[in-house]
Amino acid sequence: MADKVTFDFENNQIIFDTDGQKGIEIDLQLAEKKAAIMAAAGYEEISTAELRRDINEMCHKNGFPPLCPEE
Repeated sequence: MADKVTFDFENNQIIFDTDGQKGIEIDLQLAEKKAAIMAAAGYEEISTAELRRDINEMCHKNGFPPLCPEE
């Protein structure tokens, strides 16, 4: 029993391999929907600048030098 849906954001394709549907659909706005699709799957895009800041703050609070110095 196959149950797979692949989102190919680079090629604007949704590839279905499920019991109910097999094939490829083209969605020219797929790349614009990426953030919403990933959020619905439980993933969140995190800014590397914010992540770096949070790591460095945690290091500072614990008496360590910055782990991720600004570039």
